[in-house]
Amino acid sequence: MTFKKKLNLSYTLIIVSLITIITYCNYMIHLADTRSNMTRAMGELSNQLAVNMDVYLSDLAYSTTRPLYDRSQIEQLITSKRISELNSSEAQQLENYIRNTYLYPNAEDVAGVHLFDNGNESVSLFQRDQSYVTSPQSSQAFSEAQMQEGRYVISDTYLVETTKGNVQEPLFSIFRQLNVYESNHPYGMLVLDVKLTKLDELLSQIKIGEDSHVTVINDFGKVIYSTNEQEITLPAPFHYSKNWIQAKTKLHNAAWTIQLEIPLKSVSNQTYMLLSSLLIMLVSILAAILFSQWFSSKITKPLEQLQRLMKKAESGEFDLRFQTTSRDEIYHLGNSFNQMLAQIKDSIDRSYLAEIRQRDAQFSALQSQISPHFLFNTLETIRMTAEAEGNPETVKMITSLGKLLKVNVQQRSWVTLQLELEYVQHYLYLQSVRLSYPPEIKIECEEALEHIPIHALLIQPLVENSILHGLRPMSQSGAIHVQVSRSNEHSTCKIQVKDDGVGMTADRLRELRNELQSASTHSGPEESIGLLNIQRRIQLTYGNEYGLVIDSMKGQGTSVSFELPLNNSNYANQPGGFRIHEYISNDHRGR
Repeated sequence: MTFKKKLNLSYTLIIVSLITIITYCNYMIHLADTRSNMTRAMGELSNQLAVNMDVYLSDLAYSTTRPLYDRSQIEQLITSKRISELNSSEAQQLENYIRNTYLYPNAEDVAGVHLFDNGNESVSLFQRDQSYVTSPQSSQAFSEAQMQEGRYVISDTYLVETTKGNVQEPLFSIFRQLNVYESNHPYGMLVLDVKLTKLDELLSQIKIGEDSHVTVINDFGKVIYSTNEQEITLPAPFHYSKNWIQAKTKLHNAAWTIQLEIPLKSVSNQTYMLLSSLLIMLVSILAAILFSQWFSSKITKPLEQLQRLMKKAESGEFDLRFQTTSRDEIYHLGNSFNQMLAQIKDSIDRSYLAEIRQRDAQFSALQSQISPHFLFNTLETIRMTAEAEGNPETVKMITSLGKLLKVNVQQRSWVTLQLELEYVQHYLYLQSVRLSYPPEIKIECEEALEHIPIHALLIQPLVENSILHGLRPMSQSGAIHVQVSRSNEHSTCKIQVKDDGVGMTADRLRELRNELQSASTHSGPEESIGLLNIQRRIQLTYGNEYGLVIDSMKGQGTSVSFELPLNNSNYANQPGGFRIHEYISNDHRGR
């Protein structure tokens, strides 16, 4: 998968995930708000309905107290007689009172009135053209009313069969025991059978949504009233609260509870919301894809350009340049690419020129191979002639010169420390012959260090500087001391060249030290080129922590030293001991 496709996919997934989460959260928040608002509204509505029903039941219950105030109408008739003992006039008087008090004024909701005396004899009156078979004294509410000492009791809803085609009609009854005011002894029981028309008028018109339910239940979960008539007198159905919004309020005048229920789907069109959410998600996904295409193209376009340039560079084309208007990481990457191509091209040019020069040098070396052989043969002829003539000093000088020339001609990069010191001995011998005041020469080296490898011609330039700049300006003989020893707990080899010549001023010493510190970037003056060459060779081979250390005082001489790491433990752990090479040219001291 390309980088561009990865960007497209990642951006699309991120945006789609965020949109899905946000849409789902909005959907859940909307449902929660809808449920909360509907629950609050339904709670207020159920409270109002409960107040209205309490008022209605209170009016019904108050109407059962009328006989207590109209004592001459009922109390005087059935206190001393049973209902069956009343004559026709008294019975007619009793029935007229009941009809005029309860049936005619409340024709809509009072279905029947029952009056019982203490012997459970009764008179029952019903609405016109309507009668039904009922036995209130068998109801549990009848017994409860007898124990309430004159307080009313409301029964549960029950079904009765009417005379209209064997139709069952739901009723509930209000029971009140009638007591004599003075003695508080009961003389009868008044029962009102009430139809649900008034409750239906109060509750059936409540429409809070499609499939909403209004139910009145008692404390045992039995339905007293329901907008679904089939549920009346049955146990209240259970609805899962997660899918329904419910509100309940208890009545004060009856052990009833008004319960309002509505399906959540009827107040919140979930299908519509789901389709709207899906539409929003599809549009968002399309927008995310387009945006990711544009944004990833903007990011990957310079990378694709850089990739094309790299392929051209792989084929050997280096005259290329990456260009972009942005100033981001890709811009810096392109600049690095441009610098890399420039450095590669420069390196190739230099390598090509170096190869040409090397071939020229090899050709020149082949042409000049005959010259060293001719020179060595000539020197050997002169040496043999001087030896035949009995001139040992000349023989010694020619031998030393030949060895020096042989080292220079061979141009070896590495030699042992012993060979380097022998080369220094030959050089000092030839220089002592030339000087008016031959120096005293002392060379000291630990035997364990004679076989360590070092760069060729690393000590000789230091000795040469001591002769040229330290001893030659004096009008008397001096001394040169070359010492090789182990230091820093035998981890390094210290080489020191010391003379007692004219030395140098503090300013010149400071200037020379500064030149050595910048030896890798500056060529330095001509008189310091030998020291700078040694400094570069040491640091290139062993690191910048190694190098020359110069100490000098005007009129007291100069000391130049450097240390080399001893990587071979055989050298570092061998026992100490010095081999001292001394050379003093007594023959030239007086010259």
